Amino acid sequence: MNRWPVDVRKHGWRGALAALSLIGLLLVFHQVVRSAVRQGELRREITALHSAATQRCNELRSRLVRDSCLNRLNEAPPDAAALRAQNALTIAAFEQLYR
Repeated sequence: MNRWPVDVRKHGWRGALAALSLIGLLLVFHQVVRSAVRQGELRREITALHSAATQRCNELRSRLVRDSCLNRLNEAPPDAAALRAQNALTIAAFEQLYR
């Protein structure tokens, strides 16, 4: 009644396990690639924000204020969110005071 050969019935679980393992590896690979792409996007975004903030600092009239703005801008923050917040506050403060 069973149409499968004896070898396939005995060793069929190996093929199923191999297929499941392959699917698992593909999912892990997908997550790794997706994470790398996201990190690249964040790095490009941070670089663009820093470049724009540097340009705004360089446009300030007073050399002393400009140097202070650039120094505060280039301080190392603990993370990217702090960098964005620090840049926005630094630029806004200098623009209000000296423009």
